[in-house]
Amino acid sequence: MASSKADDIKSRCSADNHCLTTDAELGDEAETLATVSTIGFVIAGVGVAAGVVLLVVPTGDDESVALRVAPNGLMFSGTF
Repeated sequence: MASSKADDIKSRCSADNHCLTTDAELGDEAETLATVSTIGFVIAGVGVAAGVVLLVVPTGDDESVALRVAPNGLMFSGTF
């Protein structure tokens, strides 16, 4: 959505990158959307990394979890 808004604004700018002052509010909205999107991707990446670490690193208890790579995909196994 941010990219679409930015492209829409850029389509109305002159060749020397001077844009309409009436598009300032749309530019602010596009910037906010881009920031929220970036934060979302960072949080998702941290969550995925934490999940992988919790699945792969042994806990030292009787519980065990293993990640196995097979020709047809990944397999998680464990005892609890």
